[in-house]
Amino acid sequence: MSKEVLTIDLDWIETPRQEIEIISLCTHLFKQKVDTYFIKAHHHAYDLVPEKATLYNVDHHHDLCYSDQGTLEIQSGVMREGNWILALAMHKKLEAYTWIKNYDSDLQEKHIHNLYRILKKFKIYNSLKDLTVKKLSRLIICESASYNKNISLGRVYDTLLQLSQDLDVNAKVADYENDYAPIRIGGKNEK
Repeated sequence: MSKEVLTIDLDWIETPRQEIEIISLCTHLFKQKVDTYFIKAHHHAYDLVPEKATLYNVDHHHDLCYSDQGTLEIQSGVMREGNWILALAMHKKLEAYTWIKNYDSDLQEKHIHNLYRILKKFKIYNSLKDLTVKKLSRLIICESASYNKNISLGRVYDTLLQLSQDLDVNAKVADYENDYAPIRIGGKNEK
């Protein structure tokens, strides 16, 4: 079984052209009946990524972890939106990672933890055209409304949700009491 997972954080969208690209990509995947999940904050993707997964992330932010404090949080069993990729790497869920970023996305050498250097594959691209997935097993779409810029991410999220329903995709919508609360990981409740 394929363990290739694509997450799309809608905060990647900075222009109307990128909005069209994301809607087109998702429509194509919906027609293939790819298992689809809708989430509001990106760290909720953690439980949706299977062990030893190849993860593709279309996102303005790398979510690799931005600070030493974020690393300490993961080590103490707390995960947030900006460090969930590190949590996947630390807890052996990640085999490979590809990030499709924007030209103005922030990436610094200190963000590239040694765990990423030993992955089977670790790639960073600037264009959706560079996304090459052999057999996608799961699609995760994240609204990230708190990162709204010039594009209404809520509108794009609702449009994609409606398209998934219109195309009869077995889409699931995650519902949490607090979408932005940190998540406890590493315990017996972890999937």
